Amino acid sequence: MLVFPTPDKKVAIRQKKVWVVEEVYCQNGHSLIGNRAVFNNYKGIYLKVKGNNNEGWIALSPFCGDKSWISCDVDLENGEIMEFFCPECGVKLPIYRRCACGAHLFTMFTDKNADFRNCIGICNRIGCQVSEIVQADELHCNSCLDAKK
Repeated sequence: MLVFPTPDKKVAIRQKKVWVVEEVYCQNGHSLIGNRAVFNNYKGIYLKVKGNNNEGWIALSPFCGDKSWISCDVDLENGEIMEFFCPECGVKLPIYRRCACGAHLFTMFTDKNADFRNCIGICNRIGCQVSEIVQADELHCNSCLDAKK
Protein backbone atom coordinates (compact mmCIF):
# COMPACT_ATOMS: atom_id res chain seq x y z
CA MET A 1 0.00 0.00 0.00
CA LEU A 2 1.30 3.47 -0.92
CA VAL A 3 0.58 6.50 1.21
CA PHE A 4 1.10 9.99 -0.20
CA PRO A 5 2.91 11.90 1.05
CA THR A 6 5.17 9.32 2.60
CA PRO A 7 5.85 9.92 6.29
CA ASP A 8 9.61 9.84 5.81
CA LYS A 9 9.55 12.68 3.26
CA LYS A 10 8.21 16.00 4.35
CA VAL A 11 7.64 18.73 1.84
CA ALA A 12 8.05 22.27 3.03
CA ILE A 13 5.61 24.69 1.52
CA ARG A 14 7.23 27.98 0.59
CA GLN A 15 5.18 31.06 0.97
CA LYS A 16 5.77 33.96 -1.33
CA LYS A 17 7.19 36.98 0.45
CA VAL A 18 4.81 39.93 0.12
CA TRP A 19 5.85 43.53 0.63
CA VAL A 20 3.25 45.68 2.36
CA VAL A 21 3.45 49.46 2.53
CA GLU A 22 2.57 50.36 6.11
CA GLU A 23 4.06 53.86 6.13
CA VAL A 24 4.09 56.37 3.28
CA TYR A 25 4.13 60.17 3.42
CA CYS A 26 3.69 63.33 1.40
CA GLN A 27 6.66 65.71 1.11
CA ASN A 28 5.40 67.57 4.21
CA GLY A 29 5.55 64.42 6.35
CA HIS A 30 1.81 63.65 6.53
CA SER A 31 0.80 60.00 6.48
CA LEU A 32 -1.04 58.82 3.37
CA ILE A 33 -2.21 55.59 5.02
CA GLY A 34 -5.89 55.68 5.88
CA ASN A 35 -8.52 53.38 7.29
CA ARG A 36 -11.28 54.41 4.86
CA ALA A 37 -10.31 51.49 2.62
CA VAL A 38 -8.88 48.26 3.97
CA PHE A 39 -7.22 45.62 1.78
CA ASN A 40 -6.98 42.17 3.40
CA ASN A 41 -6.81 43.72 6.90
CA TYR A 42 -4.23 46.36 5.91
CA LYS A 43 -5.02 50.05 5.63
CA GLY A 44 -4.92 51.46 2.11
CA ILE A 45 -3.04 54.45 0.70
CA TYR A 46 -5.62 57.25 0.62
CA LEU A 47 -5.17 60.14 -1.82
CA LYS A 48 -7.07 63.10 -3.18
CA VAL A 49 -7.18 63.12 -7.01
CA LYS A 50 -8.03 65.67 -9.69
CA GLY A 51 -8.55 64.97 -13.37
CA ASN A 52 -10.01 66.78 -16.37
CA ASN A 53 -13.36 67.54 -14.79
CA ASN A 54 -13.23 65.16 -11.84
CA GLU A 55 -12.15 65.52 -8.27
CA GLY A 56 -12.41 63.03 -5.44
CA TRP A 57 -10.60 60.34 -3.49
CA ILE A 58 -8.99 57.00 -4.27
CA ALA A 59 -7.47 54.28 -2.13
CA LEU A 60 -4.56 52.21 -3.43
CA SER A 61 -3.72 48.72 -2.25
CA PRO A 62 -0.75 48.68 0.16
CA PHE A 63 0.46 45.35 -1.29
CA CYS A 64 3.39 45.79 -3.66
CA GLY A 65 2.56 44.29 -7.02
CA ASP A 66 -1.21 44.49 -6.41
CA LYS A 67 -2.75 46.99 -8.81
CA SER A 68 -6.05 47.22 -6.92
CA TRP A 69 -7.54 50.58 -6.13
CA ILE A 70 -10.90 51.87 -5.01
CA SER A 71 -12.51 54.99 -6.41
CA CYS A 72 -14.27 56.95 -3.68
CA ASP A 73 -16.75 59.46 -5.13
CA VAL A 74 -14.91 60.11 -8.42
CA ASP A 75 -15.44 58.68 -11.89
CA LEU A 76 -12.15 57.71 -13.51
CA GLU A 77 -11.70 57.05 -17.22
CA ASN A 78 -9.08 54.66 -18.55
CA GLY A 79 -6.17 56.66 -19.99
CA GLU A 80 -7.00 59.83 -18.06
CA ILE A 81 -4.05 61.59 -16.43
CA MET A 82 -4.70 62.54 -12.81
CA GLU A 83 -2.97 64.76 -10.28
CA PHE A 84 -2.50 63.36 -6.77
CA PHE A 85 -2.63 65.32 -3.52
CA CYS A 86 -2.08 64.76 0.19
CA PRO A 87 -5.47 64.33 1.88
CA GLU A 88 -4.27 66.22 4.96
CA CYS A 89 -2.42 69.32 3.70
CA GLY A 90 -3.56 69.34 0.06
CA VAL A 91 -0.04 69.59 -1.42
CA LYS A 92 0.34 68.14 -4.91
CA LEU A 93 2.57 65.05 -4.75
CA PRO A 94 5.85 65.62 -6.63
CA ILE A 95 6.84 64.04 -9.93
CA TYR A 96 9.53 61.37 -9.72
CA ARG A 97 10.17 60.86 -13.44
CA ARG A 98 8.45 60.42 -16.80
CA CYS A 99 6.68 57.10 -17.37
CA ALA A 100 7.14 55.02 -20.52
CA CYS A 101 3.48 55.72 -21.37
CA GLY A 102 4.18 59.47 -21.58
CA ALA A 103 2.59 60.41 -18.25
CA HIS A 104 4.56 60.79 -14.99
CA LEU A 105 5.31 58.78 -11.88
CA PHE A 106 4.15 60.74 -8.84
CA THR A 107 6.04 60.26 -5.59
CA MET A 108 5.16 59.06 -2.12
CA PHE A 109 7.96 58.88 0.43
CA THR A 110 8.66 55.89 2.67
CA ASP A 111 9.90 58.11 5.49
CA LYS A 112 9.11 61.63 6.70
CA ASN A 113 12.35 63.04 5.24
CA ALA A 114 10.94 63.30 1.69
CA ASP A 115 14.05 61.67 0.23
CA PHE A 116 13.83 60.53 -3.41
CA ARG A 117 16.27 57.74 -2.49
CA ASN A 118 13.46 56.16 -0.45
CA CYS A 119 10.22 56.53 -2.33
CA ILE A 120 7.44 54.90 -4.28
CA GLY A 121 6.59 56.12 -7.77
CA ILE A 122 3.24 55.34 -9.40
CA CYS A 123 2.08 56.38 -12.87
CA ASN A 124 -0.59 59.06 -12.87
CA ARG A 125 -2.35 57.68 -15.99
CA ILE A 126 -5.42 55.61 -15.10
CA GLY A 127 -4.88 52.09 -16.37
CA CYS A 128 -1.07 52.26 -16.62
CA GLN A 129 0.48 49.54 -14.47
CA VAL A 130 3.93 51.11 -13.99
CA SER A 131 5.19 51.62 -10.44
CA GLU A 132 8.56 51.55 -8.74
CA ILE A 133 10.01 51.33 -5.28
CA VAL A 134 13.35 52.95 -4.50
CA GLN A 135 15.14 51.96 -1.29
CA ALA A 136 18.51 53.49 -0.48
CA ASP A 137 19.09 54.32 -4.16
CA GLU A 138 18.29 50.72 -5.21
CA LEU A 139 15.50 50.52 -7.79
CA HIS A 140 12.95 47.74 -7.50
CA CYS A 141 10.74 47.64 -10.60
CA ASN A 142 7.24 46.42 -9.93
CA SER A 143 7.67 43.65 -12.48
CA CYS A 144 10.57 42.38 -10.37
CA LEU A 145 8.67 42.37 -7.08
CA ASP A 146 6.64 39.30 -7.93
CA ALA A 147 9.82 37.33 -8.56
CA LYS A 148 11.49 38.21 -5.23
CA LYS A 149 11.58 35.35 -2.75
